[in-house]
Amino acid sequence: MDFIDFTSIETIAIALIGLIGALAKLVTPSPKKTLRDDIKADLEILRDLPAESGARTEMLDHIDAMVRRLSEERDRRRDPVGIVFGVCVILAASALGIWAVNMGGWAAWLCVPLAVGLFIFGSIGLTADMTGSGRKPKDGGKPG
Repeated sequence: MDFIDFTSIETIAIALIGLIGALAKLVTPSPKKTLRDDIKADLEILRDLPAESGARTEMLDHIDAMVRRLSEERDRRRDPVGIVFGVCVILAASALGIWAVNMGGWAAWLCVPLAVGLFIFGSIGLTADMTGSGRKPKDGGKPG
């Protein structure tokens, strides 16, 4: 039975983890025009509108909707640390599965369900952190 040379796989895995960490740092959003900037600009327009203008109430409704949207989006951000952790768990699960299959024997095959479970756990965490769908508190307030 042929075995995989784990020294080269370890080197590649360490390099990949370092690369993923560096990419996570680079992928963090750069300063750009945000929803807050749009709200500030709309507030300036509202300030310039005459008090008797009919567009004033429409602008107030629009600003109110944008503030509500900002409040909803505040809790839905990507978590770079969670993304890197999810990828690392997936890589560890893959390595464990490959090792178990290559080692053979009943004891090593017992590691396969553990590898599958870790892979599913890492995939769920990675998906949740990439989409920004974190848990919200039951009372609707800020997480404390």
